[in-house]
Amino acid sequence: MFSVFVIASLLSSCRANEDHHDEQDFNWLSDASQYNLVNNTIDNDWQYNFLVETGEYLVRLLVPESFPWRDTVTSLMSDGADMDTLLQELIMFELPLLIISGILMLLAICLPIVGICFCLCRCCGNCGGTRKDDEISSLNRCTVYVMSVILTVICILIGICTFLDKPVQSKLVESSFDLGYTVLYTAYDIETFSDNIVKDLNQLAYDDFDGFTDEILDRLDGADEEISDPLLRETYSHLDAIADHLDNFLNELELFTLENNTFGEINETINRILTGSEDLEIALDNVAANLTDIKTDCLADPIRTGLGVCDSLPDPNELEVSLDLTQLTSISDRLDPLLIFDSTNSTITVVFDLLNEINQSLSAVPEVIQNQTKEFQSTVNSTLLSIGRSIKTSADESVEILESFDVQEMMQTEMIENELWKAELDSYMNYEFILRAALGGFLLVLLSLAGLCFGCVGYDSNKPPSQQSGITNCGGKMSMCAAVWAFLIAFIICFGAAILFLVGSNLTLVCDDLQDLTIIEEVVDNPALWNGEHPLASISGNANMTFYSLLEQCGEDDTIAGILGLTDMLDTDSLDIRGEIPDLDELAHSINQSFGEMGFSNVDISSQIQRLNGQFLPANVTEQISTIKNATAFIDVKSIANDLDSQAAAVRSSYPDMASSLEGLATKLRNIQDEIVEGIANDTVLLQDQLSDMNSSINTLMGETSPILTSVDDIMEFVQIDALLLVVETLETFIDDIVTVAENFTNESIERVKNDIGRCGIVRLIYDSLVNGFCDGFMAAITLYWMSVSVFSLCLLPFICFNVRIAKYHRRAQPSNVQHPQYLPPPGSIKVYPP
Repeated sequence: MFSVFVIASLLSSCRANEDHHDEQDFNWLSDASQYNLVNNTIDNDWQYNFLVETGEYLVRLLVPESFPWRDTVTSLMSDGADMDTLLQELIMFELPLLIISGILMLLAICLPIVGICFCLCRCCGNCGGTRKDDEISSLNRCTVYVMSVILTVICILIGICTFLDKPVQSKLVESSFDLGYTVLYTAYDIETFSDNIVKDLNQLAYDDFDGFTDEILDRLDGADEEISDPLLRETYSHLDAIADHLDNFLNELELFTLENNTFGEINETINRILTGSEDLEIALDNVAANLTDIKTDCLADPIRTGLGVCDSLPDPNELEVSLDLTQLTSISDRLDPLLIFDSTNSTITVVFDLLNEINQSLSAVPEVIQNQTKEFQSTVNSTLLSIGRSIKTSADESVEILESFDVQEMMQTEMIENELWKAELDSYMNYEFILRAALGGFLLVLLSLAGLCFGCVGYDSNKPPSQQSGITNCGGKMSMCAAVWAFLIAFIICFGAAILFLVGSNLTLVCDDLQDLTIIEEVVDNPALWNGEHPLASISGNANMTFYSLLEQCGEDDTIAGILGLTDMLDTDSLDIRGEIPDLDELAHSINQSFGEMGFSNVDISSQIQRLNGQFLPANVTEQISTIKNATAFIDVKSIANDLDSQAAAVRSSYPDMASSLEGLATKLRNIQDEIVEGIANDTVLLQDQLSDMNSSINTLMGETSPILTSVDDIMEFVQIDALLLVVETLETFIDDIVTVAENFTNESIERVKNDIGRCGIVRLIYDSLVNGFCDGFMAAITLYWMSVSVFSLCLLPFICFNVRIAKYHRRAQPSNVQHPQYLPPPGSIKVYPP
């Protein structure tokens, strides 16, 4: 597992070599969006990205907060700055980075010194130790071989990767090319920027604006028809609808009034009720008079009075009945079909007259609209001519300014291009530094491999070191030599890693602040550096103008447009078509006044239609029928007749004449009940049925008035409210269309020029290009360098340990051990216990 880790770590420091610059084309950019797009496949390599991102993450993990730039600059520039406090704050900020660098420094100093001293002592044979034959015997020779072979394979892989690929340091060279390309691309983009502005200005002044003007004038020529047609179409549709409904109603009314016999039948029933009610009153009055006479004669007889015969006779007042049938008489008088038809027809004629008046009055609306649009057309036309002349003049002047600059000559782009090409070819054709690194790696691997082979061939575990063969001692010395060289390399690598880490980590933090404009905001725009005033305040005349606002909010800055004299031309407020449009309130007032002169604004057509309901029957017919029913039901004639029969039977033996008179009155009451009262009741029921049928027919007929009422309400609402709104809405739609044309011209043509000019956007683009070229190129190479060196140094430590561990058994001094007196240490030897 440890070997796999070492292989993965080492391979991460190597990159797949591709000839990505074989077909180098120097027609790089066509627009500003291609800044820093060097076609470099190394940036897409996962091993490269892994090491760079890991290194940057490590730095941000150690120092999560941003550097206090503003406080530092302010302290340095202020009088009486406390340098000790400032230095203490900086050290505290850098403390995590200093600790890591210190550890690498200690490794670079202590590890090589200790290792070299041990190795030199061992190689010279002056270092002795206890002879641990048990450990030597227990050491599995195969294990030593296997681990040594694995270590050797790892070293071979290091050499192969170094030979096949450029070293990590080459990224530093490439980043320098990237910076050069950035400068070159910036020059090309400025030239493209200038050419685009020239093209856009010519298209804006001579193509787009002329087309825009022609489109608006064409729309204005047909303004009267376009605005009035919706009103006329809507009005005619309402008038046609109500006319159709009225014709249908008249046809149904004629059929109903001229061919319906219900009117005569109702009149006959009403006449019978009226006649029956008169007969009922007369008959009951006669019976009441006879009953009064009988009661008077009874009361005149003291004997009958004393016996109480008179007290049991019915009260004659119970037979008094008074029916108010005036409503039935009124109904009978009004049930004339011809009268109903004539009255209804006259009402509908009034409605038709009002509608014709509406139709004639609305015909004046298009003329009012036409007069208003003519004035509007003349105003807009003169405005467009004035704006057109201004745009053409400004465009011509700006084009002349832009064409006078030769960007390539000013920035010497041809010379930069040739120098970059030559330097790049030299860097790719010179492999001397690659061969040096590969040769050093192979020599170290071969030396270690040779020491392993020579030491193992002649090694005999049963013999003491002094009796080992010369070839075994030679192999031990080779292994120690490889370990010494590894210690020296570790010194160089760890020392370099410490310096690079300290420098690269701080530059990584600086890049973060450059990319998010923190340095610009806190250092460049710090008033302490500019005598208490922002650096751009004197140039822009704006106290709030800073480099940060110039880069971050450059959309609000018109510096470049002002230099080219395009500020007025690109001011979209000057093209205010809506501001040249007549006041809609004035136009609406004119149309409303025209409607007021039509003479129908106070006429309620709906009330005319509602009168049709009263042309047929009064509303209290049902109440009158209920009154008749209640009155006839209240008259209890049979009960009185029964009372008279009872009294006649009671006095028959004593007063036969009185009994005979009472029986005669009872007979008359029964006849009245059967003939008159029942007849009135039956005719009332019949009248109710007839009126119900009549009401059904009327409701059917009046159902035809619902569409009329709806149409009339629609036409009145339209004329009084919606017509004016429709005209204003149509006019607003027409104006919005014209304004949309102007806005399209503004958004597509003028905004295209604005976008291409970018105002101060080109400044931000150049800044981002330089920062990206430094941070993403040069700084990424620095991060990759110290990260790769650190990984390599960590992988080099186990290599050293394995070589020392193996070599000490190949090359040992004679030990001094009481258990083995035959082994005598050489004079002056030092007793050292091996690890």
